[in-house]
Amino acid sequence: MKFWDYHTHNYLCNHAKGTVEEYVISAIEKNLCEIGLSDHFPMHLISKEANVEQWAMQMEQFPKYIASCQQVKKKYQNKIIVKVASEVDFTPKSFLNYKIALEPFLDDLDYIIGSVHVIDIDGVGERAVDSPDSYSLMEQVGSNIIYKKYYETNIKMVKTGFYNIVGHCDLPKKFGILPNEEIWEYTLKFLDAVEESDMAIEINHAGFCKPVATQYPDDKIIQEMINRNIPITFGSDSHEPKDVGFRFEETYYNLLKYCQKRKSKLLFAKFNRKIIQKCNF
Repeated sequence: MKFWDYHTHNYLCNHAKGTVEEYVISAIEKNLCEIGLSDHFPMHLISKEANVEQWAMQMEQFPKYIASCQQVKKKYQNKIIVKVASEVDFTPKSFLNYKIALEPFLDDLDYIIGSVHVIDIDGVGERAVDSPDSYSLMEQVGSNIIYKKYYETNIKMVKTGFYNIVGHCDLPKKFGILPNEEIWEYTLKFLDAVEESDMAIEINHAGFCKPVATQYPDDKIIQEMINRNIPITFGSDSHEPKDVGFRFEETYYNLLKYCQKRKSKLLFAKFNRKIIQKCNF
């Protein structure tokens, strides 16, 4: 099977290396059939107290990013399919402004990854769930509160109908604090919302390189996704060109083993101009 990687970044986000062209070349070298260029949309619309604006390009850079994606798409069209995309944050307070800011670019995008990096915690304010101080935040307010708010926010994101792929859907585990059984109820409500939508959920491989040392989401959630026939995409969430397609083959065969036991099929998704194309394997 030839894979496609729908989650990559580049130097514009200020915490990755490499140009969009270097990511495309890496995908060609690894024999991928598609590469999605999906760098962070500017985060300036999120509350300043969350302190995340520095982790994305500035608004004036976004048109140049789109133009560079279109250039490499044309340059390498005979070698690989290049999809033009963006990872766009969601918070309830910023969503309408995000829609307005993205409006001029929607016709250029093949898909939008919807990601929750910031949640609004009662009595604390808006905080990132994956920043270096998020471990101490969990200790301060309790992991259950973080996970509940995280899934509640993801459900709101899904119900907007604006996004195409859910990004790293159990991100708060990044530093190794895992949810307890009480959180499973909220996870299932989140999957209910996705099942009723026309979205896919990515299996994000960046978690293998974090303290939690596994993919997002965990195996139990992935198995529930398969049971519900929720479409899947693979994303390396690569921040260096060498990490494009990282551990995709291993994940694919693990999914196949689960499906063979259940005598079911894997449902993957591709996107073109924000229209989902479902593929059974």
